[in-house]
Amino acid sequence: MSLKAGAIWVAILSLSMIEMGCSSDNESTTPAAFALTSPSFKSGDKIPDKFTCEGLPFGGGISPALNWTPGPAATKSYALILKDTSLSTKSPPDPHGFHWIMWSIPAGTHSLPEAMGGDQHPASPAGSEQYSGYPGPRATDGTDPQPYQYLGPCPSVGAAISGNDADRSNDNYAFVLYAVDKDVLDLPTQDPMANWAQPLDEYFDSIAIAQTELTGTSNAKPTAPPPG
Repeated sequence: MSLKAGAIWVAILSLSMIEMGCSSDNESTTPAAFALTSPSFKSGDKIPDKFTCEGLPFGGGISPALNWTPGPAATKSYALILKDTSLSTKSPPDPHGFHWIMWSIPAGTHSLPEAMGGDQHPASPAGSEQYSGYPGPRATDGTDPQPYQYLGPCPSVGAAISGNDADRSNDNYAFVLYAVDKDVLDLPTQDPMANWAQPLDEYFDSIAIAQTELTGTSNAKPTAPPPG
């Protein structure tokens, strides 16, 4: 090989190494995709009974721990909703398909502990709010029930009424996380006679700059149908 040819090959090899190095640097600085996960189940799996109404009164169960990667750089808060997509995707959507929603979760928050919400559970992230349109059990003093904070999957109410496990339903569920670029939210007006979670979900879906979801299934059956 001539000296000239050898010099050309050295130049080509050096340029290739530089390009490889640039590619590696770019990959290392690329932010991870916006993704929602749980240590308790994989997306698409059956949601563990612990997080549903299985074997408990309607409204029983606790929320699973949730983790997510940061949203886009413009994210100022997050909103989270749990919905029964077997119902919420109907036309028109069935309001019973919307179970639980939390919003104004600070942008620096990237996880929620197990059993979030309610007086007996860990406090919500500072500044955040929760809602479920379903009323909880009536208090022992007879006062009106407060809405559940977390209402776990509970599709087999019909089986609880009939007493026949053959009447169980197996529904699809999704925890949907929205990244929002707003500090001040223009929330839809609450209708006290309707499940406010549905218009809240539509609002966050319309303003989100990114969204991700964790899906699962459940055929959970409560020990008794909803009160009242």
